[in-house]
Amino acid sequence: MKYIFFLLLFGSVIQANAQCRYKISALEVGARANNYYESGYSGLSTFQDNAKEPIQYSGYGYNVSSQGLHQFGSFGIYLHLSRFINDTVFNPNRKLRIGISASSAGHGISGFKDIGNYIDTFTKAGFNYYHSYTILSLDISTLRYGKIFWKRFRPFAGIGISPGMSLSSKGEFIADTVSHGRFMYNGTSYYYTSSSSAGKDYAVKPLVFVSAYIPIGLNFRLSKRLDLNLESRLNLNMYHVKSTTFNTCFSIMFSAAYKLF
Repeated sequence: MKYIFFLLLFGSVIQANAQCRYKISALEVGARANNYYESGYSGLSTFQDNAKEPIQYSGYGYNVSSQGLHQFGSFGIYLHLSRFINDTVFNPNRKLRIGISASSAGHGISGFKDIGNYIDTFTKAGFNYYHSYTILSLDISTLRYGKIFWKRFRPFAGIGISPGMSLSSKGEFIADTVSHGRFMYNGTSYYYTSSSSAGKDYAVKPLVFVSAYIPIGLNFRLSKRLDLNLESRLNLNMYHVKSTTFNTCFSIMFSAAYKLF
């Protein structure tokens, strides 16, 4: 399963070239900044159930807050395939883009509660779960380019789909307690602080997601062979760990493309 996206990538490229209508016309590399996949609340039981082994910790009496699943910046490599009208002429305004990208994602949940009489002793207990994922994605899109303006610029838009899965995933659990107290000795008040902490790393169930997106951007011809691209994406995402969730997000990609001809 970990290498299925490599097989899909090379299979798509080979199939397109086998039709004798598409040929690789450019190589593109880019970095993308993403916002949240999920910004909603995830319960404590959800994090515990996503672990491959039981990591149980009672959340009774805790003030609990969660951080939605979010994907950090990603890096991708893409091939541009142009449709040839005959052996030497191709359509420069339409391209099929196929590539792979790597990224990391994570989400967490934490809680705290106060214990003590607030006079002689004050204790604060807390816990934190954090799940992190290293993700590999396949990216397939069709792009349509507009007319050139100001000699070097031209807009583009299209539609794409990007399935992905985590190549590695891990969880971290930390629970700690901090106590502050006071005692009297020979008529003098003394204050003390003590703390304890326990933690554990554990395996997490893999994350699978599919993102359908609309790319809209601007192409800048830097030289005869080199183009720069600024691309925005509106994404509709589906991701699954134990349950399936849908949402939308926005991302921006900056890339450079080297044209082969």
